[in-house]
Amino acid sequence: MISSPGASQSESEFLHMQHVNVARGDAVVLHDVTLRIANGEHVAILGPNGCGKSTLIKTITCECYPIVAPETSIRLLGRDRWDVSQLRRHLGVVEAHLPGERTGVTRGLDAVVAGFWAASTLWPNLHVTPEMRARAHSALARMQATHLEQKLVGQMSAGEQRRIMIARALVHEPDMLLLDEPSNALDLAAQRELREALQLIRSREPGSSWSRIIWPIFCPRSRGSS
Repeated sequence: MISSPGASQSESEFLHMQHVNVARGDAVVLHDVTLRIANGEHVAILGPNGCGKSTLIKTITCECYPIVAPETSIRLLGRDRWDVSQLRRHLGVVEAHLPGERTGVTRGLDAVVAGFWAASTLWPNLHVTPEMRARAHSALARMQATHLEQKLVGQMSAGEQRRIMIARALVHEPDMLLLDEPSNALDLAAQRELREALQLIRSREPGSSWSRIIWPIFCPRSRGSS
C-alpha cells in the first residue's frame, strides 16, 4: 500500500491513485487500483484486451470517473480536482484510432492544429492564430513529418498517421504524453516507424521548450490478444 503523499512528495508526482474502482456500464473494469507515477518516470502498462488499460488512461484524463468511496483518492499533478479543459493543456493523448470521421479528410497540418481544441478537424468556429500554425509546423518538424502537412490524413499510411497524431498531442507542449495502444493494427514496418518517432521525442535536446515532455505511459497491445 502506498501512503498518502506529503506536500514535497506530491510536487514530484504526476499521478497518485489509491483504491480506485471504475465501472463501464454495469461492469467494474478497474478493481482497487493503487498506483503512483513520478514526474519524469517512464511506465509501461501491459495486459490483454479488456483488462482495463484504456479505462485507466481515460480515468487519468477524466473521461471516466471512479466509484465514490471513502478510501478512494486521485491526485493528478498535485491536485485533487481539475477543470477538464485546463487538464487537457497538461496532457497529450495518442490513441490507436483517429479522433473522428472528419480527420481522414483533413490535411496533416490542420489535423495537428486541431489538437489545440482536441477537435477532429478545423471547424469554422475555431479561431486559428499564426502562432498556432507555427507551433504545429514545429511539432511536425520534430516528428520529421513536414512533408505530410498538405496530405489528407486518410491517404497516409498507418505509420504516417501515428506521426501526425503524436505531433497533434505535442502541439500544446504537455507535461505528460499518454499513448493508448498506439501500435494497435500496425504492421512491423509501421511499428518500427512508431518506435523511431518516440525516440525523436526522447532525444530532444535539453533546454528546449520540448524538454517539459515526459516519456509516455505506453500501453502496448498484448501478444496474445486478437
